[in-house]
Amino acid sequence: MKQKSKVLKSKFFGSLVFASCIFGAIASVQAENLWTINATGAVNFTGSITGSTATGSISTLTWNTQGYFWTGSIGLTNAQGQLLAVITTAADDQYILSTKGSNALFGKTCSGNATVCVTVIPGQSQSLLSAINSVNGGSGINAGGTLFFLSASDIYSLLGPSAADTLAAMQRNASDLRNIFSLQASYVNPGLSYDCSIFDKNGVCVAFSGRYSSTTSSGAEATSGILTAAYRINPNIRVGGFVEQYATNITSNGVRMSNTNPDFGVFGVWSQTATDEGLKARAAYRYGNHGVTINRDVVGSSEAASGNSDLTTQGAQLTVSNGYRLNKAVLASPYVGLRYISIKRNGYTESASATTTTPLSYDTISQESTSLLLGVNLAAQVASAVSITGSVGVETDTSQKISNYTASGIANLGSTQFNNDTRRTRAVASAGIAYKIEKSQQISAQIFYREEAFGSASTATGMLTYSAGF
Repeated sequence: MKQKSKVLKSKFFGSLVFASCIFGAIASVQAENLWTINATGAVNFTGSITGSTATGSISTLTWNTQGYFWTGSIGLTNAQGQLLAVITTAADDQYILSTKGSNALFGKTCSGNATVCVTVIPGQSQSLLSAINSVNGGSGINAGGTLFFLSASDIYSLLGPSAADTLAAMQRNASDLRNIFSLQASYVNPGLSYDCSIFDKNGVCVAFSGRYSSTTSSGAEATSGILTAAYRINPNIRVGGFVEQYATNITSNGVRMSNTNPDFGVFGVWSQTATDEGLKARAAYRYGNHGVTINRDVVGSSEAASGNSDLTTQGAQLTVSNGYRLNKAVLASPYVGLRYISIKRNGYTESASATTTTPLSYDTISQESTSLLLGVNLAAQVASAVSITGSVGVETDTSQKISNYTASGIANLGSTQFNNDTRRTRAVASAGIAYKIEKSQQISAQIFYREEAFGSASTATGMLTYSAGF
């Protein structure tokens, strides 16, 4: 420290008042108080930061004082001790505020003999004088020179992201996650109907399938391969299982679901007759667990962030049908069923980094529904080796429970609805064709269409299957 003068001239007070008026006018225009300098005696001022999403040009405050001036730097830190900003002096007694926006100070430590660290508490007035006097023997902080203020948006970044901007970024992720949920729901429905029904003398059936599904509202899509096997216990009962592996990761903008783990399921079928005439009952269960990565984009003052979690899908279904002949070639099978689906993304916390100083912690979000299924399956033999199939139906949720999309880590963050604009009653349909290569070999193609629970989303699926009996 060095002493320029111990006598404070009258223009000191006038300049401070003038500076305060200038900044007050700027703050008024921006409708937010971002950083205030208040004269409290000859050598004292206090600083405070409050949040804003306002933007503004560079603001300059000038005061001319005589007394002691600070020759080091003042570091402003957040509650985690990370350096948010530094006020330094230049040779011409200019005080310059450097923030994350100009010098990427986030993540650095506040240290050094010439640095005084003050923790920034949003919305509270904090005395910089007290901190500086603690290391300079009470000599004060006033000086002649200029204090430069950055734009309002840069100053606001010292506090981290705003709740409003962060919630807007969360809403984007919620929309992306709904697309993934819709796609998973489209996999559960046909997936609970996978079957293998061509047997030979050993009572074994094996099928290989390729599948492609897409969500019409978002473009989210997936390709997978399926291995299905069944064993015929007797002419009326067969049991089996399947394994389904996604070919690639599934993405919907900021959400990516990995293809690391396969889905699997089991099923059992009882039929009154070997030709599917009469009563038929089918029960099935499916399970899948996949890693998901959620990338949160910047919206306004919000931060970019990323986190990892698991997405678990489960489904169970029981259907009963009654097949009867419309004519020699056509078999109609009205059905009724009950299905339970649970799709859940586990809670997680985003990773902290130099660019993510305020990571969010998300609650578990889930979609659970129990649905009543009604419809009719049709099968027609159009040639000795060619048959066609089709179905139309409707499913209606008898119960539905969908969580809100919530997170913590920022005050007053709130939540965003994950279940807005849900559709409780949905149409489903399918069509297919099969060609029997020989008695125990068949190739078939099917397409499925279904309306999904979220908004106007619908999914389309195509499958190509080769089946063989042993």
